[in-house]
Amino acid sequence: MDEEDEKAGRKVECPVLALWGEKGALGKLWDVLKVWRQYARAPVQGRALDSGHYLAEEQPEEVLQELLRFFAN
Repeated sequence: MDEEDEKAGRKVECPVLALWGEKGALGKLWDVLKVWRQYARAPVQGRALDSGHYLAEEQPEEVLQELLRFFAN
């Protein structure tokens, strides 16, 4: 489906909040914000949190604060 969307020029149209765990592999393998910006027309923001893969379980308050800040805008 991703390939079909790319060929058709479809991109995410709403603002994107990308969060990932600093101790996980995601941020080590990719520039997360750069990747998401390739798939979105709308603004992309985010950051690594001090956690592994399971953000909401490992850093629930930090995730909550990021979500509240994102949706307040």
